[in-house]
Amino acid sequence: GSLKERPPYVPSIEELQEAKLNEAGAEFAKRRDAIRWVQVSDGNAYGFDCASEDITNFMAAWKAAEVDGHTGYKVWFTETTKGLVVLQEADFKTVFDFVRNSQLEAYAWYEELSARIRATETAEELDAITW
Repeated sequence: GSLKERPPYVPSIEELQEAKLNEAGAEFAKRRDAIRWVQVSDGNAYGFDCASEDITNFMAAWKAAEVDGHTGYKVWFTETTKGLVVLQEADFKTVFDFVRNSQLEAYAWYEELSARIRATETAEELDAITW
């Protein structure tokens, strides 16, 4: 017996695609959950948190605004400063529509990208896919 050097492991295209899909999924989540800056009826643009747990809080506040016509809601004033503002019921619809449309864009981006990733046949084709 002599020792032979083992050749380096070469992942399959399926393994490479799965890794690329994981990267794309992380980017998708970042895009879906990003803070959205929306101008409301007071003329200011505020940042709204858009992760799943934030949507629950937003919907609860919207319901309160439906009852009273307005309610307080915590928003971003700058990228580092957050505080409470009073939003009108119509502001919640404006923000909801903006966030929903932008999140649908993120879903469409991911679906198109994942289809391109799955259609690749070589590592070179896969490496050429960027975002």
